[in-house]
Amino acid sequence: MEPLTILCGNVGWKWDDVWVRRLQGMVGRYCGEPYRFLCVSDHHIDGVDTISPSREIDLDSDKPQGCWVKLDYFKREVSGDGPCIALDLDVTIVGDLSSLKRETLHGVQDPRNPRQVPYLNSSVLSWTPSKETDKIYTAKIPYEEYPRGDQEYIADHYPAYKILPDCYSYKGHVKGSKDVLPDNAKVIFFHGMPTPASKYPLTHLWNAQSWKGLTPIERL
Repeated sequence: MEPLTILCGNVGWKWDDVWVRRLQGMVGRYCGEPYRFLCVSDHHIDGVDTISPSREIDLDSDKPQGCWVKLDYFKREVSGDGPCIALDLDVTIVGDLSSLKRETLHGVQDPRNPRQVPYLNSSVLSWTPSKETDKIYTAKIPYEEYPRGDQEYIADHYPAYKILPDCYSYKGHVKGSKDVLPDNAKVIFFHGMPTPASKYPLTHLWNAQSWKGLTPIERL
Protein backbone atom coordinates (compact mmCIF):
# COMPACT_ATOMS: atom_id res chain seq x y z
CA MET A 1 0.00 0.00 0.00
CA GLU A 2 1.35 3.41 -0.94
CA PRO A 3 2.05 5.87 1.89
CA LEU A 4 -0.01 8.93 2.61
CA THR A 5 0.85 11.94 0.44
CA ILE A 6 0.57 15.43 1.95
CA LEU A 7 0.26 18.11 -0.74
CA CYS A 8 0.45 21.89 -0.82
CA GLY A 9 0.98 24.51 -3.52
CA ASN A 10 2.97 27.71 -3.80
CA VAL A 11 2.67 29.57 -7.09
CA GLY A 12 3.21 33.29 -7.56
CA TRP A 13 3.96 35.97 -5.03
CA LYS A 14 1.26 35.63 -2.37
CA TRP A 15 3.08 33.29 0.03
CA ASP A 16 6.72 33.34 1.06
CA ASP A 17 8.54 30.00 1.14
CA VAL A 18 8.60 30.16 4.93
CA TRP A 19 4.91 29.19 4.86
CA VAL A 20 5.77 25.97 3.03
CA ARG A 21 8.52 25.07 5.49
CA ARG A 22 6.26 25.93 8.42
CA LEU A 23 3.54 23.65 7.08
CA GLN A 24 6.07 20.88 6.52
CA GLY A 25 7.21 21.26 10.12
CA MET A 26 3.68 21.00 11.46
CA VAL A 27 2.98 17.92 9.36
CA GLY A 28 6.12 16.32 10.78
CA ARG A 29 4.82 16.79 14.31
CA TYR A 30 1.18 15.94 13.74
CA CYS A 31 1.07 13.12 11.18
CA GLY A 32 0.74 9.78 12.92
CA GLU A 33 1.91 7.56 10.07
CA PRO A 34 4.56 7.49 7.32
CA TYR A 35 3.99 10.05 4.59
CA ARG A 36 5.65 12.02 1.84
CA PHE A 37 5.37 15.81 1.73
CA LEU A 38 5.21 17.42 -1.71
CA CYS A 39 4.77 21.03 -2.82
CA VAL A 40 3.62 21.95 -6.33
CA SER A 41 5.58 25.14 -6.94
CA ASP A 42 6.84 27.30 -9.79
CA HIS A 43 10.23 27.59 -8.05
CA HIS A 44 12.63 25.50 -5.98
CA ILE A 45 12.15 25.61 -2.20
CA ASP A 46 15.14 24.68 -0.06
CA GLY A 47 14.52 21.68 2.14
CA VAL A 48 11.20 20.80 0.48
CA ASP A 49 10.41 18.17 -2.14
CA THR A 50 8.90 20.20 -5.00
CA ILE A 51 7.37 19.47 -8.39
CA SER A 52 6.63 22.02 -11.11
CA PRO A 53 3.03 22.77 -12.17
CA SER A 54 1.98 20.96 -15.33
CA ARG A 55 1.28 24.24 -17.13
CA GLU A 56 1.71 27.96 -16.66
CA ILE A 57 -0.87 29.63 -14.44
CA ASP A 58 -2.00 33.17 -15.18
CA LEU A 59 -1.57 35.31 -12.09
CA ASP A 60 -3.89 38.23 -11.44
CA SER A 61 -3.75 40.08 -8.12
CA ASP A 62 -7.49 40.85 -8.38
CA LYS A 63 -8.56 37.23 -8.86
CA PRO A 64 -7.87 33.91 -7.08
CA GLN A 65 -5.79 32.61 -9.98
CA GLY A 66 -2.95 30.98 -8.03
CA CYS A 67 -5.38 28.55 -6.46
CA TRP A 68 -5.64 26.73 -9.78
CA VAL A 69 -2.41 24.91 -8.93
CA LYS A 70 -4.62 22.63 -6.83
CA LEU A 71 -5.89 20.89 -9.95
CA ASP A 72 -2.41 19.38 -10.30
CA TYR A 73 -2.98 17.52 -7.04
CA PHE A 74 -5.34 15.22 -8.93
CA LYS A 75 -2.73 14.07 -11.45
CA ARG A 76 -1.47 10.58 -10.66
CA GLU A 77 2.08 11.73 -11.42
CA VAL A 78 1.68 14.06 -8.43
CA SER A 79 -0.63 12.22 -6.06
CA GLY A 80 0.44 8.66 -6.66
CA ASP A 81 -2.15 5.97 -5.97
CA GLY A 82 -2.31 6.16 -2.18
CA PRO A 83 -4.39 8.38 0.13
CA CYS A 84 -3.87 12.14 -0.16
CA ILE A 85 -4.42 15.17 2.06
CA ALA A 86 -3.99 18.64 0.57
CA LEU A 87 -3.51 21.68 2.80
CA ASP A 88 -3.47 25.41 2.21
CA LEU A 89 -0.37 27.16 3.47
CA ASP A 90 -2.29 29.20 6.06
CA VAL A 91 -3.77 26.30 8.04
CA THR A 92 -2.71 25.43 11.57
CA ILE A 93 -2.52 21.73 12.38
CA VAL A 94 -3.52 20.90 15.96
CA GLY A 95 -4.19 17.13 15.90
CA ASP A 96 -3.40 13.85 14.16
CA LEU A 97 -3.50 14.69 10.47
CA SER A 98 -3.55 11.08 9.29
CA SER A 99 -7.00 10.60 10.84
CA LEU A 100 -8.42 12.78 8.05
CA LYS A 101 -7.77 10.15 5.36
CA ARG A 102 -10.83 9.40 3.24
CA GLU A 103 -11.65 7.16 0.29
CA THR A 104 -13.88 9.64 -1.52
CA LEU A 105 -13.23 13.35 -1.94
CA HIS A 106 -13.85 15.40 1.20
CA GLY A 107 -13.35 19.13 1.75
CA VAL A 108 -14.26 21.68 4.39
CA GLN A 109 -16.91 24.35 4.67
CA ASP A 110 -17.14 27.89 5.99
CA PRO A 111 -20.20 27.77 8.27
CA ARG A 112 -20.74 31.54 8.29
CA ASN A 113 -22.74 31.41 5.06
CA PRO A 114 -24.00 27.86 4.45
CA ARG A 115 -26.03 28.98 1.43
CA GLN A 116 -23.00 30.34 -0.35
CA VAL A 117 -22.14 28.53 -3.56
CA PRO A 118 -19.92 26.61 -3.77
CA TYR A 119 -20.23 24.98 -0.38
CA LEU A 120 -16.87 23.34 -0.81
CA ASN A 121 -13.82 25.06 0.64
CA SER A 122 -10.53 23.61 -0.59
CA SER A 123 -8.37 24.74 2.35
CA VAL A 124 -8.27 21.07 3.36
CA LEU A 125 -8.97 18.23 0.93
CA SER A 126 -8.76 14.48 1.48
CA TRP A 127 -9.22 11.67 -1.03
CA THR A 128 -7.84 8.45 -2.42
CA PRO A 129 -7.19 8.71 -6.17
CA SER A 130 -9.79 7.03 -8.37
CA LYS A 131 -11.15 7.32 -11.89
CA GLU A 132 -13.60 9.90 -10.55
CA THR A 133 -10.96 12.15 -8.97
CA ASP A 134 -8.74 11.76 -12.05
CA LYS A 135 -11.39 13.68 -13.99
CA ILE A 136 -10.91 16.79 -11.84
CA TYR A 137 -7.59 17.58 -13.47
CA THR A 138 -7.69 19.60 -16.67
CA ALA A 139 -4.78 20.85 -18.75
CA LYS A 140 -6.68 23.99 -19.74
CA ILE A 141 -7.68 26.09 -16.73
CA PRO A 142 -11.27 27.38 -17.13
CA TYR A 143 -10.67 30.91 -15.83
CA GLU A 144 -13.73 32.45 -17.45
CA GLU A 145 -16.16 29.63 -16.73
CA TYR A 146 -15.21 29.54 -13.05
CA PRO A 147 -14.33 33.08 -11.97
CA ARG A 148 -14.44 32.09 -8.29
CA GLY A 149 -11.60 29.67 -8.78
CA ASP A 150 -10.83 26.05 -8.02
CA GLN A 151 -13.45 25.49 -5.32
CA GLU A 152 -16.37 26.06 -7.64
CA TYR A 153 -14.72 23.96 -10.34
CA ILE A 154 -13.94 21.03 -8.04
CA ALA A 155 -17.44 21.04 -6.55
CA ASP A 156 -18.93 21.05 -10.04
CA HIS A 157 -16.74 18.18 -11.26
CA TYR A 158 -17.10 16.06 -8.13
CA PRO A 159 -20.59 16.88 -6.84
CA ALA A 160 -20.57 13.86 -4.50
CA TYR A 161 -17.94 15.48 -2.28
CA LYS A 162 -18.48 15.35 1.48
CA ILE A 163 -17.46 17.56 4.40
CA LEU A 164 -14.46 16.59 6.52
CA PRO A 165 -15.06 16.34 10.26
CA ASP A 166 -12.60 17.72 12.81
CA CYS A 167 -11.58 20.70 10.63
CA TYR A 168 -12.73 24.11 11.79
CA SER A 169 -12.85 27.58 10.29
CA TYR A 170 -11.13 30.14 12.49
CA LYS A 171 -13.57 32.87 11.50
CA GLY A 172 -16.64 30.65 11.50
CA HIS A 173 -16.07 28.29 14.45
CA VAL A 174 -13.34 29.66 16.70
CA LYS A 175 -13.23 33.47 16.69
CA GLY A 176 -15.63 34.92 19.23
CA SER A 177 -15.63 31.77 21.39
CA LYS A 178 -12.64 32.98 23.44
CA ASP A 179 -10.65 31.17 20.76
CA VAL A 180 -11.04 27.82 22.51
CA LEU A 181 -10.71 24.95 20.07
CA PRO A 182 -13.13 22.01 19.92
CA ASP A 183 -11.62 18.95 21.61
CA ASN A 184 -11.67 16.96 18.38
CA ALA A 185 -10.01 19.65 16.23
CA LYS A 186 -7.32 18.46 13.83
CA VAL A 187 -6.93 21.45 11.49
CA ILE A 188 -7.88 25.12 11.79
CA PHE A 189 -8.27 26.80 8.40
CA PHE A 190 -8.22 30.57 7.97
CA HIS A 191 -9.28 31.17 4.33
CA GLY A 192 -8.41 34.85 4.27
CA MET A 193 -7.61 37.39 6.97
CA PRO A 194 -6.56 37.06 9.66
CA THR A 195 -3.86 34.53 8.86
CA PRO A 196 -2.16 32.45 11.58
CA ALA A 197 0.80 34.83 11.34
CA SER A 198 -1.27 37.94 12.02
CA LYS A 199 -0.58 39.67 15.31
CA TYR A 200 -3.89 38.70 16.90
CA PRO A 201 -3.88 34.91 16.32
CA LEU A 202 -0.22 34.66 17.35
CA THR A 203 -1.33 35.20 20.94
CA HIS A 204 -3.24 31.91 20.94
CA LEU A 205 -1.68 29.08 22.89
CA TRP A 206 -2.80 26.48 20.36
CA ASN A 207 -1.17 28.36 17.50
CA ALA A 208 2.08 28.83 19.42
CA GLN A 209 2.10 25.15 20.40
CA SER A 210 1.66 24.08 16.77
CA TRP A 211 4.65 26.19 15.77
CA LYS A 212 6.82 25.00 18.67
CA GLY A 213 10.28 23.96 17.58
CA LEU A 214 10.31 26.09 14.45
CA THR A 215 13.25 28.38 13.84
CA PRO A 216 12.69 32.11 14.58
CA ILE A 217 12.35 32.95 10.89
CA GLU A 218 9.73 30.19 10.47
CA ARG A 219 7.69 31.73 13.27
CA LEU A 220 7.43 35.13 11.59
